[in-house]
Amino acid sequence: MNKSKLFILDYLINNFNSNHRSTIFLCGSQSWSHEISYNFLSLFSESMQKCWFGNIDSPKLKNISNLQIVNLINKQKIIGTDIDLMVIDGWSGLSPNLLGMASGTLKGGAVLLILLPEIDKLVRYKDPFLKNFKSKRPYNYEMGNGFLKRLCTRFLLDYEKTNLIRVISECENFNFQNELFEYSKFLKLNKKLEKNYEYLPLNNDQKKVIRAMLDLYASDKGIICINADRGRGKTVSLGMGVCEFKKNPEINVIITSPNKSNLKNFFSVLDKKSKKCFFYPVDKIISMHQKDLNYYKKTILIVDEAAGFPLPILKKLTNIFSKIIFSSTVEGYEGSGRGFVINFKKILFEIDPAFVSLSLHKPLRWSDNDPMESFFKDLLIMNYKSNNFHESFDIRNENINIELIDTKSLLIDESLLTEIYSLLVLSHYQTRPDDLRMILDAPYIHLWVVSLGDLSKRNIIAVLLVTEEGGFKKSQHKLYLDQILLGLKRPRGNLLAQLMTNQTGDENWSKHSSLRVMRIAVHESYRKQGIATQLIEKLKNYAVSKDYSFLSVTFGFSKDIYDFWKKQDMSLINIGMHIDKSSGSRNIMLARGLDQNTTDIINRQNRIMESNLIFYKKNYFLEIKKEEWKNIHNPSFKYDININKDINIINRFIANELTFENAFPSICRFYKNINENKSQLNKKLSVVKSSIEYAPRWSIISNMHQLSGRKSVIETIKNELMPITNK
Repeated sequence: MNKSKLFILDYLINNFNSNHRSTIFLCGSQSWSHEISYNFLSLFSESMQKCWFGNIDSPKLKNISNLQIVNLINKQKIIGTDIDLMVIDGWSGLSPNLLGMASGTLKGGAVLLILLPEIDKLVRYKDPFLKNFKSKRPYNYEMGNGFLKRLCTRFLLDYEKTNLIRVISECENFNFQNELFEYSKFLKLNKKLEKNYEYLPLNNDQKKVIRAMLDLYASDKGIICINADRGRGKTVSLGMGVCEFKKNPEINVIITSPNKSNLKNFFSVLDKKSKKCFFYPVDKIISMHQKDLNYYKKTILIVDEAAGFPLPILKKLTNIFSKIIFSSTVEGYEGSGRGFVINFKKILFEIDPAFVSLSLHKPLRWSDNDPMESFFKDLLIMNYKSNNFHESFDIRNENINIELIDTKSLLIDESLLTEIYSLLVLSHYQTRPDDLRMILDAPYIHLWVVSLGDLSKRNIIAVLLVTEEGGFKKSQHKLYLDQILLGLKRPRGNLLAQLMTNQTGDENWSKHSSLRVMRIAVHESYRKQGIATQLIEKLKNYAVSKDYSFLSVTFGFSKDIYDFWKKQDMSLINIGMHIDKSSGSRNIMLARGLDQNTTDIINRQNRIMESNLIFYKKNYFLEIKKEEWKNIHNPSFKYDININKDINIINRFIANELTFENAFPSICRFYKNINENKSQLNKKLSVVKSSIEYAPRWSIISNMHQLSGRKSVIETIKNELMPITNK
C-alpha cells in the first residue's frame, strides 16, 4: 500500500500542487480498465470538465455529470476547451494525432487515463486505429506494431529515468481504485481556483503580443505572425489585444479560424470585457470583400490557427487586408505547425520584409517543465532535430549515401527516426503525428534516405517516402476491378490506380504494380544540387529490379514542383476537378512508365489530357495563371477527335460511372461535332449547351431553365443526351 501511494497518490498530488498534468496508462483487460475509468470519472465534482474518447455506449457513463463522449472521428470537438479529466480508450484505437491534441487541451492539474492491453500483449495488439492505414493489396499482410513497441520502450525508459508518467498493470493486483478515491478526497479539500486567464498578470510574451497589436493599429499597414506551442495563452492574448483595440469603437476587427470552436477562450475574454468581434468563415471573408473594399481596407483581420488553412488562401488574404495578424500553434492537434511556420515566414518576408514575428514560450495553462508535455513531445517527436549545416555545401565534396531503410531499424535507431521524421515535418507542413505511426506500422511503405558521412555519424539530408499501388491482375480480382470501373468502390491505399482505372475505363492502371511517391524532402542547405533527382533515379532502378511497371506522383499543383517532376520524365495524366482543402490547389497526377506497355498507356493518357485541357481551362481551371498554363498545356498540340470514345465516356456518365466533370470535355466535343454537321439535334440539347457555357455555375443554369439546382441540372443533361448517344 505504501509503495502504491508513493507510486500513484504522491504523483497525482505533486503534479496538482505544481500545476502540472498527470498521465496514467491502465494496461489490462478491457473490462478492468473500463471499470476503473467509470469509477474514476464518477468520483469528481460536477463542475469538473470530463471527456471520454472512444466508441462506447455504457449506461454507467450516462450517469456521470459534465462528461463529453467523443468518438475518434469527431475528436476536434474538444479543441478550445479546458478539460480536467480525460479518458482515451485505446480499445477503440490509439491515434497519435489524438495524443498530441489531448496534451494541449488538458489544463494544469488535469489527469489523463489511457486504456490499453497488458504490456506483454501490447506489441501483438490489433489496434482498431490501424484500419485507417489498411491498404488494399493483392497479397495478404499484417500491419506492424512499431508505434506501440516504441511506446513500450518509453514505458521502460520512464520507469528507469524520467518519471514523467505512471503505468498500472492489472496483473500487479494493488488497490489502484483506492488511490483514486483518496485523490478525490484531496481535491475536495484543495479546490483549485478556476483560472481566469484574462485577470492573471500579463507575462512578457503576452505583453509583446499586445504591444505589437497596438503598433499595428497605429500603422497604415502591416503583418504580425504569432506562433506558440499549445497552452501558451496565444488565443487569450489575441482577445486582450482586441479589447485594447475596442477602446476606439471606430476600429473594425474580424477573426477567422478553421473551426469557430477553437476560439472559445478568445470570445470569453471579449464577453467579460463587453467587447464585440465578429467571426466569419474564411471563404465568406474572401467573397464579401469585393462588396465593400473600403471597409476591408480599414479592418484588422485575425487568422487564428493559420496552419489549418492552405497557403494560397493565406496569401490571398494578404492581398485583401492591409492589416493582418496570423497566429498558429507550433504543436498540438494541428500536427506539424513548425514546418508551416518556417515555410509561411518565407512567404511573408516576400510580401512584407518588415513583418513582425513573435513567439510565446511560457506556458499559461500549466506550469513550466510539465511532465505530460515532455512525455508526448518525446513520443511523437515534437522536439524536432534540424541539422544546422553551413550556408553552402557542395555535394561533390561530401560522402553521399543513398539507402533503402528497413522501417524495423527505425525502432532500434532513435536518432535516425528523429532525423527522418523531423525533415519530413519541416519540409511538408501537413505532416501529422499519425504519419509517424504509418511510417512505423505500414509494410507497404518504402523509405529511402540520403545521408552524409559514414554510418556511425551520418546526417540525413533527404528523405523519399513511397507507397505500393495496384497489382490486381489475378482472376480473383476481376469483381474488384469491375466495382472500381463502375465507381462502386474506392479502395484505400490505391489513390492513383483506382482513380485512373475509373476515369479512363482501363483496368491496366490497377492491374500493373506501381510505386507512388508520397513525400520527398531535401534539407534546404542541399537543395538544387540534384539530390532529389538522384533519389528518383534510385527509386526507378529499385522499381525495375522488383518488376514494378510504373512510377507516379500526386501533389498540389505549383509551377516549381511541376517543373521538377517533368524533368524526371513524368507525364501529366490527371488534374483534380476541385481545389484541395489541405493544399489550396488542384491535385495533379503524373506518371512514368518502366516498360513499353505502361509507357504507351501513360503517353496515350497524356494525349487525352492535352485534348481535354482546353475545355477545362475555360470553365474550371480559372485560377491557373498564364505562366503556369504554359507549363501544363502545349498550345501546338493537335488532338484527334474520336467521337466514338467520347460517346462511350458520355454513356458512362449517364450510367453514373463518371461525374459530369469527368465527362465535360467529351460533352463539349460531342456538342461541337453536332453543330459543325448542322444537325437539328442541337435544338434538343438546350441545357447541355448552357452547361458547356456556364458550368460549374449551377445556379445560373438552373435559373435559366427553371430547374431546382445542380442535381436537377445534371439529370436533365443526362436525359437530353441519352436518346442521342444511344442511337
